[in-house]
Amino acid sequence: YYAPALTLNLRYIYDRLMLQLGWEYSASLFYNEKGSVKPTSGSENEIEIEYSRFTFPLSAGLTIPAGKRTMFYMAGGFNVSFIMLEITQSNPGSPAMFSYLPDKKNSYYAYIPGFHFKFGTEVILERNYSLLFEYTRYMSKSADVESENGNSEIKLGLDTFEIAFGINYTVDTGP
Repeated sequence: YYAPALTLNLRYIYDRLMLQLGWEYSASLFYNEKGSVKPTSGSENEIEIEYSRFTFPLSAGLTIPAGKRTMFYMAGGFNVSFIMLEITQSNPGSPAMFSYLPDKKNSYYAYIPGFHFKFGTEVILERNYSLLFEYTRYMSKSADVESENGNSEIKLGLDTFEIAFGINYTVDTGP
């Protein structure tokens, strides 16, 4: 599914070299995964999944000017994500396929390191404002994460992409 993301970036461009440090928050605010499983014998198990993450990417790349008001860029780098996953169910242990989640509420938290690459374009609207379109691909290895209460384990990782559209504000640092 798709979740909205809020992003804040600090970018430094020298000639054609770009360095960028970012902060990103993504959550299932508008779209909570809900569903239920009803076995042929036994009680129905209603399940809800809530997900959120903070990601801190550090990128280095190249810019390619395309006229006076437009530039393309490509970059890559490392990132660390703090992932939070919460699974709530009405009838733990039923059916057997959810027996590895023994509690009504199972919470998992983990720092997951990874790397990313991005491609984008930026068009200057006015002196300090520009329009941005960007594709970012995040990749990491999955990690075994123990639940908060220590009685279950799940794999968490960051293997996703983002398509961003936004407005940048540039701070003038000189003439």
